[in-house]
Amino acid sequence: MLANEGNATIQLPNGDTTLLKDLPTMQGLSVYLEERNKILSIIKQKDGIRATLRRDEYSYFRNSLRQLAQQLFSQYPDFYYVYDDVLRYEVEEEFSDVFTSGEGY
Repeated sequence: MLANEGNATIQLPNGDTTLLKDLPTMQGLSVYLEERNKILSIIKQKDGIRATLRRDEYSYFRNSLRQLAQQLFSQYPDFYYVYDDVLRYEVEEEFSDVFTSGEGY
């Protein structure tokens, strides 16, 4: 998204304008997604197209992304909302267990 839309001008509520890529939320998201993509590349080497962070043996990678998210919250506080609303479901254990166990469906 940032590669395609990062130079789009955004008008802030106070009337100022900035580039999408310069918003703190997008900066945090960019760092997170870059690390996530590196991890998925490693997983894809082993699992091919079935690569997913949800498998039990990849708990180390999920933990690594959770720790990165915690660091990014300090640097980019608004990144928290993107993580909490979208990203955490892939790396938080209580959510990933639902997806891998098949229970509740």
